[in-house]
Amino acid sequence: MKQISTSQLLYDGLETDELYAQTFAINIGGQQIAFRISDFTQNRFSPERLRDVFTESELQRVVKASRLVPTSMGNYQADGLDAYYLCTEEAVLILSFGEFQPARYILSLESGWAKDVTP
Repeated sequence: MKQISTSQLLYDGLETDELYAQTFAINIGGQQIAFRISDFTQNRFSPERLRDVFTESELQRVVKASRLVPTSMGNYQADGLDAYYLCTEEAVLILSFGEFQPARYILSLESGWAKDVTP
């Protein structure tokens, strides 16, 4: 796996219906990737869930590059926000999302990783 993106702030504002309906589009590794919040909120970041995508050493790199810290509940966070992942055909995105302050929501891309595609 090769890291193809570093941290980017994607949203910082109020929680509205439009936030959840909005399509976020990012250019990562020369590829346009579009997604909605509902595309990843069921995918809490967990090394156990990603063992079929990353090797153990790659997982350690992902955690470090994404600045993820484990919580007492077995989940991971970045800057106090819950961490998630989104797998596409070409990449794996590590995202953080949640209420940062009362009524203030943040969505960040923590890192992006190109999948090794072999014919």
